[in-house]
Amino acid sequence: MRRVAWIAVLLGGCGWDLTTSDGLVWLTTQRHVGPDGRIPIVVDVPANATSLQVVGEMGAGAQGYIETVTDASGDVPFVAKETWDGVHNRTNAGFSSGVVTMDWPIAESDGPLIAGTLRFDLRSADHGVDVPLTIAIKQDDDLTRGVLAVDLVYAGTLEGDPAVVAATEAALDHWRDIYAAIGIELDVVEREWDGASKLTSPGYGDADVYREALADKPPRSVSVLVIDRVTDVAGVFGVSGGIPGSLVPTDRSVVSVSVKEHAGRDGLFSAAEIQLYGETMAHEVGHYLGLFHPAELPVGGVVKSWDALDDTPECLTGNDCDARLGTNLMYPTPLCDTPPCTPQANVTRQQEGIVQRYVGVQ
Repeated sequence: MRRVAWIAVLLGGCGWDLTTSDGLVWLTTQRHVGPDGRIPIVVDVPANATSLQVVGEMGAGAQGYIETVTDASGDVPFVAKETWDGVHNRTNAGFSSGVVTMDWPIAESDGPLIAGTLRFDLRSADHGVDVPLTIAIKQDDDLTRGVLAVDLVYAGTLEGDPAVVAATEAALDHWRDIYAAIGIELDVVEREWDGASKLTSPGYGDADVYREALADKPPRSVSVLVIDRVTDVAGVFGVSGGIPGSLVPTDRSVVSVSVKEHAGRDGLFSAAEIQLYGETMAHEVGHYLGLFHPAELPVGGVVKSWDALDDTPECLTGNDCDARLGTNLMYPTPLCDTPPCTPQANVTRQQEGIVQRYVGVQ
């Protein structure tokens, strides 16, 4: 059951333009970066709200990040500097970006969303910039199950390739099975877009092209763009436009998946490659919903950063991580020393908690 009317009543008169659609309350406004380089984003959170997402679109060439979050009790549960200086990854909102996206609460450990005043301090070195702001708020009576709308887009002529479509459909079935195990049903709508099928990673170029591809993005969906290749990183299977990703359509509001990388050198799709294709979509959308790798790749043979969850162990070397975390959906690389690849479909309870709180899961 989803309720929105109570939010509309309680948020009236808070200085935001308010609409309700797709089971969410949407607040929009535009604020000016002051001479101190800050925009205070103040939201009156109503009772029973479950989670929200803040999106700041910084504009061409501008960068910003969320410096702090202050809750209704006056506590400061998020400080960007702690992320810079630490070894645990919680959100990319604390790092400079042209599109600043933050979910709150991020995880179950952040506690419930407290009714009252919630403040996000957005920081930017680009003084004088006008920043469009959007907040999406959801109320969810059941954080153990939900539906995720997926906007699946075939780029260029890929929808006309029967082998690509058949492999994608089979991979989608595998993705559905992975998410069904954590209580999330996929509602996939497929469409064709006749633009470029070779693109840079979202946010690193091709901004106008991505905006065109996402012009018809449904407002409460995650867009997955099936392309030939990601051009700026060799050998990449897929890339998420954010951790978390924005529900607002921007040049970063997408997961790009390279179908040709999954087909391999022979251009054909084996059962093992389809398994990997489905796990890539589930993995990259997992990033979009707020999940980090449980452990990052070793640097000089030593792992130096991890996610901030208690139920993903802090392994120290590549072999240690392979053994302890290699079957986790969010592991940073496939394990394919000998075909087929080790299945990577496991999701921990705390990872599930982050995904279920994402405002796009209804």
